[in-house]
Amino acid sequence: MRVSLAVMAGVLGLGYTAPASAHGFSNIEAINRCDAYIESAIKPEVSASFKERYKITCYFGLIDPLIHEDHEGVCLRTSSAFPGRAGELAELMCMGTYRAYLEENATAQ
Repeated sequence: MRVSLAVMAGVLGLGYTAPASAHGFSNIEAINRCDAYIESAIKPEVSASFKERYKITCYFGLIDPLIHEDHEGVCLRTSSAFPGRAGELAELMCMGTYRAYLEENATAQ
């Protein structure tokens, strides 16, 4: 009984505290943006398997609900899965993709 009350209170609490307007990119848009940016940013002769891990990290950054509020923090957090230079590159790919989105929107307005 206590467990079900605690679970119910937790679920209600999550619904209450989660902002309704916070959302990241759609899955398809995140995949397309990450793929396009990373393919253009990393030399073509670099293997697809090498690029793939950065595309996946970028994807998880772009679908994060906080990406529009704190893209630097989100990219840093998602890239922390990689140690050292690989993490730095993952962060750059995520931030570069988001900055390209910002530039695209600035010129569209």
